Amino acid sequence: MECQIAFSTLLRRLGDLRLASDTPQWRPAFGVRSLEALPVTFSKVEP
Repeated sequence: MECQIAFSTLLRRLGDLRLASDTPQWRPAFGVRSLEALPVTFSKVEP
């Protein structure tokens, strides 16, 4: 529940959130795919 509230608040405060790259960086792994990096850009929204 706390994570849901935290992410909801964060996304509300980060206006215009979008990926900074068309290609996310994936971590090489066998069987499980995970992100190495996911660069984003955003503009600050006043509370």
